[in-house]
Amino acid sequence: MLSAAELNTMTCSNPSCTHRGHPQLYLHGTCHPRSAAWVRYEPARQALIVECAQCDGVIVEIAVAAHVPPAQPPQHGKGASA
Repeated sequence: MLSAAELNTMTCSNPSCTHRGHPQLYLHGTCHPRSAAWVRYEPARQALIVECAQCDGVIVEIAVAAHVPPAQPPQHGKGASA
């Protein structure tokens, strides 16, 4: 599984590339770089699975974090202690 920190530091696999001019990260398999990719979500594992559309090889699994609502600010007013 990849974390956000790991995704933020990933670069392309071209050794002669300076990694400038392409701030986006494209996920494709090294098995078939020109092939499309299938993306599916597995709720039981809470993960996005990216697979090569040509050979079904797993390219990456990305964990999906549960939504955590923001903390509620303290209540002031009636009944609240100072």
